[in-house]
Amino acid sequence: GHYKDGYRDGEGENYDDKGNLQRKAEYKKGKFHGKSISYTVFPDDETNERRESCIQYYKDGQQHGTAETYSYCHKAQDPQKKYHLQTKCNYENGVTEGLQSQFTIDPKNFQYRKGLEYFMVKGKHHGEYISYTTGEVRASLQKFNMGVCTYSV
Repeated sequence: GHYKDGYRDGEGENYDDKGNLQRKAEYKKGKFHGKSISYTVFPDDETNERRESCIQYYKDGQQHGTAETYSYCHKAQDPQKKYHLQTKCNYENGVTEGLQSQFTIDPKNFQYRKGLEYFMVKGKHHGEYISYTTGEVRASLQKFNMGVCTYSV
């Protein structure tokens, strides 16, 4: 990567001991600042392709903005969903904030679907926390008020 005044500054890359790219990231004064992308080869991916496993954004060393993780399931019914979005979170100054979502490949029918959806305010559950049995069918519903559960079905 690049250095300025003895600190990482600008774009940089990290590699494992075999020379495989593990991360591309942006830095400012030695701290993450901007986009960071992690790469991996997923265990059941028969292509052995190095893929993005996590995309995060930072501001002055703290997560700030969206963070997405990806997964791979060779059993996925839709071939285009084998490699899929697993989580989508939001951060403000290092703290979870706003809508948080998780997705999965259903173990019964191997279809890609929504698994969880909930809201965070200043790092605490606030509002509805919904888990799904299929993409839009609720398995359970909870309501929170700044981290305290006020309702559960």
